[in-house]
Amino acid sequence: MCCSCVLFKFKPAELANKQMIVQVTNTGGDDPSATTNEFDIAMPGSGVGYFTQGCTSQWHTDVASWGDQYGGVRTLQECYNLPQPLWEGCAFRFNWMYGYSNPDVTFEEVECPQELIDISGCLPVSHP
Repeated sequence: MCCSCVLFKFKPAELANKQMIVQVTNTGGDDPSATTNEFDIAMPGSGVGYFTQGCTSQWHTDVASWGDQYGGVRTLQECYNLPQPLWEGCAFRFNWMYGYSNPDVTFEEVECPQELIDISGCLPVSHP
């Protein structure tokens, strides 16, 4: 499934009319408690997860400024504790996703938009 794209349809009532196409970039094998069909949406301020030193090394910041290890910052205001280039991406979670960190979704595999492939450099097996 790596490099394939899926369409998320959000289940929470506040997000019911929203959809998002995402590209799968890893299998998430770092979480032994994970069940099948769990996704992490990689967006600034949503938690550093198991690998706590990635963001701190890249941005030369203290791990505490990234919020909770799992879940990240809790408010839009906390986004502004992150490095400035990440503010807009972090704010997306609060402005578009109403602060949800791990919303329930239904999903189906879809063709990857070229824009995502261009960003990730990851070609789905089904890509012509």
